[in-house]
Amino acid sequence: AAVIGDVFMPELLEVAGNLPAEQVVQALEELEQARLIQLTKSAIHHQVYTFVYSKIRQSILQEMGAARLRMLHLRVARALEKAHEPLPGSMSTSLAEHYESAGEYHTALLRWLEAGQYAASLYAPAQAHAAFTNAERLLMQLDPDVPQSTVYQLYASWNKMAAASANPGLLSEINTRLLDMGEKRLSPLLSGTALNGLALAALITEDLDKALQYCDRAGFYLEQTGHVYEQIELDNRRGECLLLLDRFQDGIDSFKKSLALGFDDTDAQMLLLRARAEFSISQAYYGMGWPERTREMAQRSLKTSLQAQNPSGAMEAHLMLVIAEYYLGNMEEALDHARQGSKLAEALQSMQNIAFFNLTRARAELAQGLLKESWEHNLAAEAIGVKENLRRVLSWAASQRGQTLRFLRQYSPANLAYQAGVDLSVFSYDRLEAQFRLGLGLAS
Repeated sequence: AAVIGDVFMPELLEVAGNLPAEQVVQALEELEQARLIQLTKSAIHHQVYTFVYSKIRQSILQEMGAARLRMLHLRVARALEKAHEPLPGSMSTSLAEHYESAGEYHTALLRWLEAGQYAASLYAPAQAHAAFTNAERLLMQLDPDVPQSTVYQLYASWNKMAAASANPGLLSEINTRLLDMGEKRLSPLLSGTALNGLALAALITEDLDKALQYCDRAGFYLEQTGHVYEQIELDNRRGECLLLLDRFQDGIDSFKKSLALGFDDTDAQMLLLRARAEFSISQAYYGMGWPERTREMAQRSLKTSLQAQNPSGAMEAHLMLVIAEYYLGNMEEALDHARQGSKLAEALQSMQNIAFFNLTRARAELAQGLLKESWEHNLAAEAIGVKENLRRVLSWAASQRGQTLRFLRQYSPANLAYQAGVDLSVFSYDRLEAQFRLGLGLAS
């Protein structure tokens, strides 16, 4: 019972101890009478027991020999697996802890990986990161005995979690370690995957030249692997870089190549990549000034993301739909997409996207004459931009502040804000829009 934890089920004791139910019940009654444990209710199980004092449980564990403790942890782990077939993802952390304490490190690594994937599926990045970190810790102890497929699954899952949170620092850290491992193992797949992840980190921080360099290096390795998923993801990433360099047609061509590679694949992971390509093509059409085509591709991306049960993709599609509906003059539709997207961004803790949804809401609200709400959302976005050092967010916020001031006929402050939007702009279409607004302000 002490090995299981502060809380334990009687049935688990029977399986782990290979004891008859009557003997377990008698022992539990004696412990309960001694006020060492107490019976409590559980929302999941009919009844569970809890140690009254956690220190007593710790003392019991400390008195056990190391060999006996490992044996009992292994029994508990196998009993948990037997008692919960099929095994729910929520049990992975507990199993990983027991297998690691039992010295079964290979199995523990797999369970930590499953725990991380389960936490990521619940949009719990902190818990996912902790589980992946534990898996990596065991990997470093066991390498090179761990199969390449397991290493790839660990870092691919970790990359997805970090990408959903738009965390360039984490992406750089984990992929630098993966690149080192790939080079030591002479593995084109691991090296290419790591460079692909480093390209994403550079892309998020808007270091586009470095991102394209990483893409080219990743392509050299991944072409040797025949790994369709990573090749499609690389085409998407290269396309995103090209769009941000205003090479719209080159970007669209890269995305079309990605869509062609996975056009008939209904695997969930392939659907995620397809949704990404569709979203990015919608971005290209926005940059080219075609809001109708922007909306069409963003709607396709939203549909594919929902089919793949991908909140990150749905969030980004909602953002493009906000922009498209705004330029098409459909403010209620724009605000509806902004509200839905904001909820997803907050759940994913994606600060950059939270800021952009605040900015797009500010635009649509100003168009409806909702000055107070528009000003507050713009301030919230600007605060995130300052804290996270997001230059593009700050450019949009400055231009939007100028719009509000111009609406209030405060032309000189408005023009100063427009000029700040021009000075802070990262991409040409943002700069063009800010310059257009500045021109109107100066004419006024």
